[in-house]
Amino acid sequence: MFVEAMVGAGLLTAPLEKWKKTRKILTPPFSPKNITRFVPLMNERATIIIQKMQQHCGSGVEIDFYPYFFTSAFDTVCEASFGVQVDSQLGRSGNWSQVIFR
Repeated sequence: MFVEAMVGAGLLTAPLEKWKKTRKILTPPFSPKNITRFVPLMNERATIIIQKMQQHCGSGVEIDFYPYFFTSAFDTVCEASFGVQVDSQLGRSGNWSQVIFR
């Protein structure tokens, strides 16, 4: 299958029955009710990333924003999924973000 050659075997390329079964398992955590619980956390992380980006406004210097978006997503996933505050956006994560960037 063309798509499977590009993205590998997984939910996207699974046979219909396997897809239905997996989708049924994955759907509840992503319900609007569950996602709504994480809005305050996402807002908090977004505020941090905006503050970090504002430091560069008007500087005229080209900035790679990937590390900012990555650390924001990393912090959000760690806290939302595992209840662990990593704070890589604030530089408090020790070596976690450096290890992942390698």
